[in-house]
Amino acid sequence: LPPETIVDREIGREIGLRDGEVRFLVNGRIEKLGDAYTLFADLVTSSDGVIQASYVAEIGDATGILSGVRQIATQIRETLGEEAGSIQRSTDELERVTTPSLEALKLYSQANTMMMGIDRDRAVPVLQQALRIDPDFASAHLLLFYVLRDRGEIDGGMSHLERAVELAEDTTERERLFILATYYQFYLDDIP
Repeated sequence: LPPETIVDREIGREIGLRDGEVRFLVNGRIEKLGDAYTLFADLVTSSDGVIQASYVAEIGDATGILSGVRQIATQIRETLGEEAGSIQRSTDELERVTTPSLEALKLYSQANTMMMGIDRDRAVPVLQQALRIDPDFASAHLLLFYVLRDRGEIDGGMSHLERAVELAEDTTERERLFILATYYQFYLDDIP
């Protein structure tokens, strides 16, 4: 199939059947009503297309979408029989970003989790603490840019975005590309 093919339910089933090891697929959608969002997901058997379970998450606004996705993902993992301890450990894992400081990494991971829920504003002092520990923590600068931008503090956020770009060469390729993509997207969106 051409690269631009959208992987819908039927294409997903075909991939699962061709692979032979993919027993289930998740088919999801999101609907918006006013400022609120509803996330839907079906757990589908690859072999016959039968829906094994359905999930719904109600989200108050766009800032909670990732939290809703995580909620549904946790429910799916439980349905498939994963142990609660394993699920909890994976939610407690540290992010894979570049910093020599374990303490700064823990703070960044905590702030990143806050960003997925309603605690976004509480992420600011956590990220500031991470940057006091490691002032050259590129991904922490980037995440702080996002929080400040969402609060309407563009001027304060811009210095962190620009610092993240300056430090991007010393990060992993994934981090570097994400930092640069954010930078260019911000400036392209800002052009009238």
